[in-house]
Amino acid sequence: MARPFLWFAGLWLILAAPYLLFAASFEEAFTAIGLVGRSLWVVLEVVLHAAAVWFAIGIYGAFLFMASGIFRRRSLPRKARP
Repeated sequence: MARPFLWFAGLWLILAAPYLLFAASFEEAFTAIGLVGRSLWVVLEVVLHAAAVWFAIGIYGAFLFMASGIFRRRSLPRKARP
């Protein structure tokens, strides 16, 4: 059970790094244009966080589904030999 979680954690870090860089640079740009920019930034941040959470839930669900073994090839029973 630990292996899918480790894959998920690694994937989350890879996907979150550009978002964190994007957020740090764009927050300064939005807040520089005043109160309207700050409120726009808050709305954008809430939307991006909600999308990131749903994406993470979907990715983790996909890993759990794949780890459940439903796609494993099952050996067919051999015919009884006389």
